[in-house]
Amino acid sequence: MLKLLFVCTGNICRSPMAEAIFKHYWPQDDRPVEVEASSAGISALDGDDATREAREALAEEGIELSGHSSRILTSEMIFSADLILVMTTSHMRAIQAEHPEVADKIKLLKEYAADSSDADHNIADPYGGDLQRYKRSMQEIKESVLNLIKEIDDYYRDMG
Repeated sequence: MLKLLFVCTGNICRSPMAEAIFKHYWPQDDRPVEVEASSAGISALDGDDATREAREALAEEGIELSGHSSRILTSEMIFSADLILVMTTSHMRAIQAEHPEVADKIKLLKEYAADSSDADHNIADPYGGDLQRYKRSMQEIKESVLNLIKEIDDYYRDMG
């Protein structure tokens, strides 16, 4: 089983959207590998709901985000994940500062975007913004997650 961990700051916007998008587009049927996707936040408070705007942005795509409960990122989560997908370089640096031994399994999610030649691989935090801002972040996340899914599929199908 491949364990993915999506990480942002508060685990109420970007990382739960990434987790929900991944789960929506990765049904376990006919997949070359079983994947477990989860999310957490570097500065999260345990138990917060996803923001209303994050839920609305995903609902317009037919993706459900109700029932999300934020989680603080723990060392156990970091060590058990096979791939840690962060939203910004500051998230990457924060994890690497605490656990330099896992640096090779941390990637910026936006590196999977179609135009990954873009120098800025950060996905802006929509927190406090309007629904349009959330939709822009959601679209960046969705594009990156769909390309990530394709890479996982291709990699494991080639191995099999």
